[in-house]
Amino acid sequence: MYLKVHHTPQGEVVAVCDADLLNTTLSHGDVRIAITGAFYGTEQATEEEIRAALKNASNANLMGKKATGIAISMG
Repeated sequence: MYLKVHHTPQGEVVAVCDADLLNTTLSHGDVRIAITGAFYGTEQATEEEIRAALKNASNANLMGKKATGIAISMG
């Protein structure tokens, strides 16, 4: 999985995506989401690093079954 923390005046936005989704575009009807390294990061992260980042997040952007599964397991 890939992880990038964006620091904003309103708090931290944690972006996590599954490795197989990086540099792809998801489509559903007229909606398209580009999953890029610019937003989700370019270095892989461990599950422990992702959990630590999510604990401090004001907002999270999660893409993929693994990424969302971690957040769901955290409650």
